[in-house]
Amino acid sequence: MNVEPLTDTSMKASIPAVVVIEMRASKGDAFKSNVINNLTNATMLCSTSIHWHGLFQSGSAWADGPVGVTQCPIAPYHSFLCKFSVPDQAGTFWYHSHYSTQYCDGLCGVLIVRDLHYPHASLYDVDTDDTVITLTDWYHLVLPEARMQRPPPTVDATLINSHGWSYNNGTNSPLAVISVDHLMTIIENEGTNVDLLEVDSIQIYASQCYSFVLNANQPVDNYWICAQPNPSRGHLGFLNSVNSAILRYKGATDTDPISQETNMSMNPLAETNLHPLTNPKAPGTPEIGAADVNLNLAITFDCEKCHFSVNGAIWTTPPTPVLLQILSGARSAKELLPSGSVYMLPANSVIELSIPARDATKANETSIGSPVSGTNL
Repeated sequence: MNVEPLTDTSMKASIPAVVVIEMRASKGDAFKSNVINNLTNATMLCSTSIHWHGLFQSGSAWADGPVGVTQCPIAPYHSFLCKFSVPDQAGTFWYHSHYSTQYCDGLCGVLIVRDLHYPHASLYDVDTDDTVITLTDWYHLVLPEARMQRPPPTVDATLINSHGWSYNNGTNSPLAVISVDHLMTIIENEGTNVDLLEVDSIQIYASQCYSFVLNANQPVDNYWICAQPNPSRGHLGFLNSVNSAILRYKGATDTDPISQETNMSMNPLAETNLHPLTNPKAPGTPEIGAADVNLNLAITFDCEKCHFSVNGAIWTTPPTPVLLQILSGARSAKELLPSGSVYMLPANSVIELSIPARDATKANETSIGSPVSGTNL
């Protein structure tokens, strides 16, 4: 995996940071990925790391990627060899930089782990690179610059497969075109197979991944894919085809759809309607507060100071990654970070985590629970 800058960023209608690749593997495979850092754009962060989002990393925490926790950042012109396996996971995941705000400038990609015995495989005919859709918040500012603004800027548009519509000196950049041979039937979420659930829109929060079956049963034509940012976070609407892409049937003309772009939804996804296909048989008593350890995590973002806190504790990057210090045996994890940064959990116990919405009456604070996009097909 080479982490490299794009060669053409003149249009600013695609993420300007890096070229990303889609990674595919099968359940039970062993990964060996050499992350080579060739970043040189001084307006953005040039050191980096890669986090394999959603993979358990049992026995390979050193390859997980969070800077300051498991490793140092990878300096430009250096590399880091990640080796890990996925013995019992399959589904749609993603990888991204885990160094400060760098992934918001585009260092991220798709990671798909196939199950050769996938229980829903009979429901679809096509599963290729062309049927992958990614949604990204696009800021016209690079994040190191955006972080200096108070309050932080809102999202300028949603990019679909790293492309979108932008006017720059009277020119435009082409829309992303999703080529496939409009209701959606959700079949998997975050590596968990689910009971079939039919919806007409999916509200996707930061880092979430869904697999769904799209039944191409409409007349051969072009159709809009609309992905509008949350109203509190970004530019709304579809004027000049912003927040849009094209679903193009094989045999359709190479033109824009004639239908009206809309974010109207009659049957949106409610996450409470998602149920695992196989009962995970969670341990403990299914009652609130009945776990061995009950933790409440109040996560807030201070717009003026531009930092997050969990129960009032602010993350401070240590001089040496926590994992390396723990392995040295000299000090415990709790001694290495500011008070409130580490929660010690007993082994073989049931843990209940509660993450409440913010108190809207508190000034200069916002929760991290606002969604990336509400998506319609």
